[in-house]
Amino acid sequence: MGKFREIAEQIARRALEEKITIRQLPEILHRDERIAHNRQGNDGQETITCYPGSPGDDQCHPFAAFISLSANLRSDKSWPNFHDILDLLARYHFQGRCQGKSREGLIITDTWESWAFEKWKANIENIQKDGVYLEFYLIGKGWVTEIPI
Repeated sequence: MGKFREIAEQIARRALEEKITIRQLPEILHRDERIAHNRQGNDGQETITCYPGSPGDDQCHPFAAFISLSANLRSDKSWPNFHDILDLLARYHFQGRCQGKSREGLIITDTWESWAFEKWKANIENIQKDGVYLEFYLIGKGWVTEIPI
């Protein structure tokens, strides 16, 4: 079982009960004990980044979650799709402005786009070689599958 599976399960359960809003994501992440040690930095500020859902700060945090849900599971309209999440993960976050600063990542989607994963696969492998711990989950209403990467 993956380190962050319970977070994916919470999101899948919530989707079974009601569609998820972007505002609910940080709340779900902050309840998880496995990332609680990353919650606050020396300045008392949150040290979790959530795409979508984090305030518009330019900080790089130790833990980053990248969540892409289709209209079946979400209620807000402005969620990134899976290929946009992978672009954010690689180019913008772990190999961009937060390289060497963020050390753990969680990717949750209900729409696995194999072409998008293949496009970013080499980048994801390099991110992992740099010591970043990543977990990928495919979810639906009430079910979760970890994708081994």
